[in-house]
Amino acid sequence: MLNQKKITKQVSHRFLPMRIPLIATALFFLAVCRLDASSGMPDAVSHALIQLSEDCTERELRASLQNAGLQVSLSTIQIREIVPSLRIYKLTGTDAQIDALEQHSASYSCILYYEKEQLIEWRDTEPNDPRFSDQFQLARIGLTRVWDQTTGGTTVDGKRICVAVIESGIEIDHPDLADNLWTNRGEVPGDGIDNDGNGYVDDFYGLNVRTGDDQHPVDFHGVGVSGIIGAVGDNGEGVSGVNWDVELMMLTRARTSIDIVEAYQYILEQRQLYDSTDGAEGAYVVATNFSAGISDVFGTDFPIWCGMYDLLGDAGILSIGATTNDEDNVDETGDMPSTCDSEYLIIVSNSDELDRPDPTGSGFGIENVDMVAPGLNILTTTRDAGYQEAFSGTSAAAPHVAGAVALLHSIPCEELIDDVNADPAAGALRIKAAMYDGVLQLDDFTDRVATGGRLDVHAAFLRLGAACDIVEQQLLLTVHGTTSDQIRILYSTLTDDDHDLTIWDPQGRAIHQERVRASVALLSEVRIDQAGSWPAGAYTATLSNDVETVTARFGRL
Repeated sequence: MLNQKKITKQVSHRFLPMRIPLIATALFFLAVCRLDASSGMPDAVSHALIQLSEDCTERELRASLQNAGLQVSLSTIQIREIVPSLRIYKLTGTDAQIDALEQHSASYSCILYYEKEQLIEWRDTEPNDPRFSDQFQLARIGLTRVWDQTTGGTTVDGKRICVAVIESGIEIDHPDLADNLWTNRGEVPGDGIDNDGNGYVDDFYGLNVRTGDDQHPVDFHGVGVSGIIGAVGDNGEGVSGVNWDVELMMLTRARTSIDIVEAYQYILEQRQLYDSTDGAEGAYVVATNFSAGISDVFGTDFPIWCGMYDLLGDAGILSIGATTNDEDNVDETGDMPSTCDSEYLIIVSNSDELDRPDPTGSGFGIENVDMVAPGLNILTTTRDAGYQEAFSGTSAAAPHVAGAVALLHSIPCEELIDDVNADPAAGALRIKAAMYDGVLQLDDFTDRVATGGRLDVHAAFLRLGAACDIVEQQLLLTVHGTTSDQIRILYSTLTDDDHDLTIWDPQGRAIHQERVRASVALLSEVRIDQAGSWPAGAYTATLSNDVETVTARFGRL
């Protein structure tokens, strides 16, 4: 069995963040990049994370490196604390030094965990035809009904809702995104000064985690993900996001496992700053989206990375991750962050336009993948102020869920927000529970994801709104499987009263009747097996109680 401190998979090497002064960087490079006698080429720079135990100090760590007694000297390794609350440090040295550090960490009791830096992969598939002219998925996941009550923006007590997006890049001046980008009120953009004293210069829209500044590359993947979460709605421009109005905090150029930890720490600090200043500074981050990862590895090999999700959750932040695009059972093959064990982490796979598994493949696992969301041929924003018609993959599915978390924080329910304010961690889990309980159950996903279904924002909205005076139509009714032998009737009510379900044939005759009962705001299902014998034509389903009736019309071919 592998020692939990060890990571043996080779990783890509990255340079130090540019916020380290140039002279210091140059001196450090000379210190760690010795010339190989045979090739004349310098050793590459490599990185690792370690977590110290509570009874050990950074000074003791440095002393242990000075006196490690290994064949490779560790004395010139650079140490920087990046997550103070968890005593997590980033160590930088040559490849040989970082490999030797793994050996040292296994024998030095002060080091709880060691993680060598690994490259991540962005989880999109290439855009393809056929062309789609609208955003089919928004009505499918119930957004048009929720938008009758809220389109995002703020909580009922006035907090500006923010989603932190860890991505490859963003287009700051995209006409459908610019108005929804978060800005750091503690920074003066472009003045070359760290105005808010957080260690980063001009981090106005967020952070380029590789350079430590606000220079964000433009990339179709990050622009597409951001548009799904929060393209400006009702502005006569292009498309709409899950939220018409939301703040998008950008964390770009995240390429490795260490970059992800640094990005999450930045997000956490901004939320903590918002809470400690009563909203004067920082950001009210309620969700993070990370549409990338590392395939074929397990969370037990990344305890530091995985540990960030509980830390964020304690602050009231739910983290959304995209599972692999490979047709793999991640319970068996492994995947990061899919296999991290945190109740504040939601892992998402994707479904097609008809609520089926992606025919090109996507990750699954009833232990580690939570739900599916639309993720095939999604119309969203792209670079050069444009729009892409076929953004696909789990990368496209996850931001629907992250956007839903933000939107649900904005529903006009004081009781909900009172709970969130009183206990942010418990409030986050309450919203997660509503989303889990509200998924649309689908046979194709029963054995693929933990909840057995696809995101339904409206059903989650009903569950959260049941505690408040949010009353729209009392009865909900949809019909599925109208071309098969079996028809599935999905219905919901805001009361526990019995209801009459009736199917009427094209001649207006009642051909099926039964008494059904639904829990408050619970999406329930009735299956009718004899539908294969029904002739072609236009049918009607009705669901009624003593007060009102709701109708759904469907056709048989």
